[in-house]
Amino acid sequence: MLTKRLIRQLPKRYSTISFTPNENKHIFESERLSPRENHDAIPDKPDFSNIDKIHHEIVNPEEVADLVTKLNTNDVLISILSKNKRLYGDEHYNVRNVKDSKEPPIVFPYSSILLSWKEVYNKQIKDLKEIQPVTFTLPIVDFKYLNLYKGNSLEEFFHKSRAVKNSTSIKKGTVQSTDVDSLFTVECASNVVLNSIESSEALEEFMVFISTKIEFFTFQGLKDLLTSVTMSCSKFPVNGSSMDQLVTTMANSHPRILRALDHDTKDVIAHSLIETNPELAKNIIKDLIEDCICPSEKTLDRFFDSYKSKGPVTSLQELSFLKSVIHHCKFNDTTFNLIMETITNVNELIKLVTLLKKTPNMLQEKQNELYSKLRSLTTSELTTTQFLRFLTKNNVKLNEELKKRVGRDYSDDSNIISVLDRL
Repeated sequence: MLTKRLIRQLPKRYSTISFTPNENKHIFESERLSPRENHDAIPDKPDFSNIDKIHHEIVNPEEVADLVTKLNTNDVLISILSKNKRLYGDEHYNVRNVKDSKEPPIVFPYSSILLSWKEVYNKQIKDLKEIQPVTFTLPIVDFKYLNLYKGNSLEEFFHKSRAVKNSTSIKKGTVQSTDVDSLFTVECASNVVLNSIESSEALEEFMVFISTKIEFFTFQGLKDLLTSVTMSCSKFPVNGSSMDQLVTTMANSHPRILRALDHDTKDVIAHSLIETNPELAKNIIKDLIEDCICPSEKTLDRFFDSYKSKGPVTSLQELSFLKSVIHHCKFNDTTFNLIMETITNVNELIKLVTLLKKTPNMLQEKQNELYSKLRSLTTSELTTTQFLRFLTKNNVKLNEELKKRVGRDYSDDSNIISVLDRL
């Protein structure tokens, strides 16, 4: 206790350090200069203009506008070993963006960058599967409701059967949950009508009518309704406006409904909407491709037939979402002609010709058109020779017209003439 008392009684001592200004004692060298002298003392910014640029803007491989290109190891080697480090070593080749019309030169300074870019780029070509037919059957309906429907209009049937009244009560919550399943609702009445459809006119009338009753359907009920309607469309084709009205009304009430449908149902809807609502049809086709499902041949044919070309660049940007489909399906005349319009570089043409191997008859039939396109893009004798050899290697017999054209175009080139003689 005594020690603690003595400590408390010791006098307090403070540090001798002081933070008061001491300009009179010491002045830094820079403080003796004027502001102008201080500014002049700052060295100029070094000039890096003569140093090679390391950072290069490279388009996102997921946003490249293209239909036919799948890069291989040979493409990578040529690009890396080239002096300009451009894709294929071609300074005239532009990698286009689906979102931008600008085409800045794309440089790949290092092989690691190009290899990583190529891996992501090639993954945009999905491995598609064919659509599996949907298995769905309408529930069995009571004959008394079938007889009631046959003697009345749609409006009268839905009211006399108490379907609208019961569905309204369920929606308002005035019905006990245990009694819901026993009531005849709008969904039940729809099944009765769909079981009785015997013509396209009757189906269209129902689709227009039921569009005004969407509020009475559950989410699962809407899915079943669209599935039933699309299955009926296979027997009784309807015009696109009826389908558009029904689908648009549903999508406005339930934005997730289209994503939840079976692939076969989506495909039928897309086929119906291509001419009346092309943007929605395009989005449904995109959804199928995102799910690694290839749209049906009739849907694709109708889409390509209805598409109006808007020039090489714009058409390429708008159609790039179909790249996986182009690599999955065989070509027909419409597809071939549309893709040919988007080709603006000899490297793209080479990729197209390679892709046509899966449709051998197309190579045989279109050899003149392919040569004309090649001739408009390059006059290189090496490329022409490789093209001719590629055709013969894939069992394509050169027709007399093509031989004459090549002979005229390269009459002074002994190498190509000798190749022609051997083919």
